[in-house]
Amino acid sequence: MTTSVLVPGIQIHDDKYHGPRQVETFRRFKVHTNEAPPILDVTRQLIRQESSQLKYTNEIIRLDPKEVKPMQTRTADLVLSNVAEILQFLNKEGYDPTELPPCVVKFRGEYYIINGHHQTAALIERGQTLWIYDVYEYLGPNDFDSFEKAVKSLGKKINLVGATPKHDQKPFELVNGYILDIQKNYEKTGVAHLLCKADGTPIPLTQQCVETVLDDDGFTSHWGPDKSSGLKSVYTKAVQKILEWQNHNASNIRSFTDAWKKKLIRAGKFKSDGKMSDDGFKCYMVCTDNPNSDGVKLFLQAMSSTSPVRFLSYSKETDDPQKVIENEKAYLKKAYNAYVESVRFHNDMVESFENELISDKLKSVPYSFEQFLSRFEWWAVAQLDDEGVDVVQRSVL
Repeated sequence: MTTSVLVPGIQIHDDKYHGPRQVETFRRFKVHTNEAPPILDVTRQLIRQESSQLKYTNEIIRLDPKEVKPMQTRTADLVLSNVAEILQFLNKEGYDPTELPPCVVKFRGEYYIINGHHQTAALIERGQTLWIYDVYEYLGPNDFDSFEKAVKSLGKKINLVGATPKHDQKPFELVNGYILDIQKNYEKTGVAHLLCKADGTPIPLTQQCVETVLDDDGFTSHWGPDKSSGLKSVYTKAVQKILEWQNHNASNIRSFTDAWKKKLIRAGKFKSDGKMSDDGFKCYMVCTDNPNSDGVKLFLQAMSSTSPVRFLSYSKETDDPQKVIENEKAYLKKAYNAYVESVRFHNDMVESFENELISDKLKSVPYSFEQFLSRFEWWAVAQLDDEGVDVVQRSVL
């Protein structure tokens, strides 16, 4: 198996602002799964992020992706849909030397991933036996807890710089990560903290500590108090949520990406916009975040089709997994209530008939909620932490 790699070339570009000038362009060639991409000057010249304890060595080495150890910096395990998206990008578009390679650091004789967990998983899935990795040096204390904190912190910072394609870290993902760190630290030491003194003594959590961590990790550069009102609001809410860590569930909600959607559609069982599945179901993909306004649509879609109907629900909720489940149930209840109202309206209409016998025969008794649900298939995208597959059927009764 091969993948394309962008290789530099030179062409003359002429425009009215700059006149004739040389411009570096890129062409593609193939890289086999048992080869690593070439290490080009354009890659070496990219700016690397560093921290006080992790310094870039200016070295890029070739490693077997299976031999590097993960040190995941997000609150959830690897998101399979994002691994699939990166794999598709590698196979179709190839490796881009104008983007940073994944990076590792050696600790106690083993290489740990600082950034590039999803990319490394995609490389393993495609059978890649060699790839290029930036190498960092760890300068902090020799205990694993200190090492882990340093790696996680820099991993967050690098993720905020950007890469293509990547599973972009959203503010809530980072905040949930901090909350999990606080919970873990509290269980270990009895002190809620994110920072320690030089001798390892925990520094109790304060707003100043939170703001220091957000600044060090690069959060402030994206969502800071000096940004526009919307970004400033994100920053303010993040600080407040971290300080109120005991009141928040740090479970992550996976985003239903376009790549994930396309993957499900290609598999044939799920379609969207009323299209037919491979097994003969009329299919819809529905967002359940606004049950009061959108739930009625489900009733109309489910009851107006002569073919069996299949729904796949998803959420754009970012903070509260429980709300995802509550909205899903409320969405179905709203659809059921709309159905009951339609039966009541029908019965009111036929009551006006002069012939009482005909009127009684035309009246209907509404299904129970369970019977209503049996009229169609209902699935949900597996967006919650404990849902390890692509789609699930949650209990909605």
